[in-house]
Amino acid sequence: MYSMPRPFSQTKLRVKIASFDMIDDIIDDLNKGDKNASGDLAKSLKVEVAEGGSLISVRFKAKEYWKYVDGGRRPGKRPPIAPLERWIVKKLGLSDEDSIKSIAFAIANKIKKKGIKPTYIFRDNVRKFKGKLRILLTDVSKEDVTKEIRKILNRK
Repeated sequence: MYSMPRPFSQTKLRVKIASFDMIDDIIDDLNKGDKNASGDLAKSLKVEVAEGGSLISVRFKAKEYWKYVDGGRRPGKRPPIAPLERWIVKKLGLSDEDSIKSIAFAIANKIKKKGIKPTYIFRDNVRKFKGKLRILLTDVSKEDVTKEIRKILNRK
């Protein structure tokens, strides 16, 4: 059985590749900014490219705390302790429960007092991706449309 390629298959493929490139750029920036201590955030980055009719949608997924890495956090409220404890174990390699808890509370209290500075890693990479996407869609869509028109003309 032979299946015909879907219209605009090149466009979808190129969008998917560009999406993976963006994730690579985000991971590079997380590493450069020393924001990838445990690696959990980088490992959680996923992309889904879906085609529905004449639309191609791109959805990015990441651990919930990406927004604090990106946009920071205002002072005022202490963050939860458990994620900080997990981070301390991975980052510092500690195993003493009392030390871990003590350090986690100290970090949480500092965040409560001073907040966290934004990095804009995600925001900046999404903006860069959108710029690339405009160019990519213009170029690749022309190729796909031309192929579809040729198919239609060759049938007649």
